Amino acid sequence: MSNIKSKSVSSAKWSLILHMGQYLITFALSIVLSRLLEPSEFGLTGMLSVFIAMATSLTSAGLGQALVFNKTDNEHDFSTVFYFNIFVSSALYLVLFFAAPLIAAFYEQPELINLTRWICLVFVINSFGLIQDTKLIIALNFKKQSLIRLASLIVSVGAAIIMAFQGFGVYSIVGQVLVQALTNVILYWSLSNWRPKTGFSMESFKRLWKYGSNILFSNLFSQIINNIDNLLVGKVFKPHTLGLFIRAKNTKHIPEGIFTQAFQASIFPILTKLNDNKEEFVKKHLSFFKIGAYFVFPLVILLYFASFEIVDILYGAKWHGSVPYLEILAFMIVPYFLGILFNQTLLAHGDSRLFMKLNMMRRVLGIINIPVAIYWGLIPYLYSIVILTFVGLVIDVIYTSKKIGTRISDYTFDFFSALLFSLLLGAIIWAADQWIPLHTYIAKGIGFALGLVIYFILMKTFRPQVLGYFMDIARSFVGRK
Repeated sequence: MSNIKSKSVSSAKWSLILHMGQYLITFALSIVLSRLLEPSEFGLTGMLSVFIAMATSLTSAGLGQALVFNKTDNEHDFSTVFYFNIFVSSALYLVLFFAAPLIAAFYEQPELINLTRWICLVFVINSFGLIQDTKLIIALNFKKQSLIRLASLIVSVGAAIIMAFQGFGVYSIVGQVLVQALTNVILYWSLSNWRPKTGFSMESFKRLWKYGSNILFSNLFSQIINNIDNLLVGKVFKPHTLGLFIRAKNTKHIPEGIFTQAFQASIFPILTKLNDNKEEFVKKHLSFFKIGAYFVFPLVILLYFASFEIVDILYGAKWHGSVPYLEILAFMIVPYFLGILFNQTLLAHGDSRLFMKLNMMRRVLGIINIPVAIYWGLIPYLYSIVILTFVGLVIDVIYTSKKIGTRISDYTFDFFSALLFSLLLGAIIWAADQWIPLHTYIAKGIGFALGLVIYFILMKTFRPQVLGYFMDIARSFVGRK
């Protein structure tokens, strides 16, 4: 068990480094592009998000996760998934290539024809590196994976900035996506010894498909619902409003993406290693929940109170219209972040069918509020999304607890304690902004610092074990045992 703990801390460390690096570098790029491009240009790429998300889900078909779950070392399995990915991604590219005029006509934006045909090349490129990436996950070699991905991102960001300054406009975004994918594949093939050694095996495919198909349909449905707001806003409100909305979503995705993906990358492989030991499985699951709850609530509070400052300092006055959207969307981070734990727990437990059903239930909740946007506007629509995502989290807790043998009370104390501590943090920030006779940026900064100190004291007093989890991860970053 000590080896699992060591790998858990190490995987969390390198996953955090990877995703923090990815999002900070991408964030820096978004700042540069926001100064050079208009909201409407960001809106154009946002219009394609639902189609890109659908194709991305279809390219792997959940087979990569099936390889991880089965802990396979069967070359027939790896080669089968490799050839399947290339075939499906190529077929999807052709579909989108010929569908580009229809997409452009739907949005009444002729520029989308060429934009679609260029950006969708990323599916074909990425398909060549999936197996090398999957093998690193199976080996829990997050260090190598992180370094490869970060190197690819740095190269692509440089290319995008050069293109933006050269006046390529929205194609700077396309260039970044394609250069990152191409560099990633080149590094994977250069630094990995794996090559396809056999042909496509129908026997392997059927076995992997039994597990992966549920993930595929769940992810596909989830991606459609997650991106349907871009489609809706782009159609109803046009590119400028969609650009502001995407800026808010992307800003929210920075902290959400850094920590959520690091969290997810650690949960699935670690719990998979323990899925034959129920007691340790449940224990590790609950420790992940505690870490998540006490981390995500203060993160959301900080983002809410800093929304205007973030947009104003980083993007400029032309993006101020995105602030109200960001303030509301910030609260979605809580159910999304914690929901990742329950999703990955079910997958590690081997129940991809229940994973699929729960995801579809949550996504149906996301569909029923679409009329709100059409008839009442974007702000009421966003409030309704936040409420429904919390309802989805409750559904996750109920079904997962039944499946793995935990109780609802195992979650409620830490959930509400973290919420209470974070509300106190928010009250301190608000009071500092109101009563300290300094510039609002300085006053809020003082409030942030004071609030975090008090939050730390509350953790040390009432939840020292959870604080210990954080300290283990922190010590791993400085190389201390």
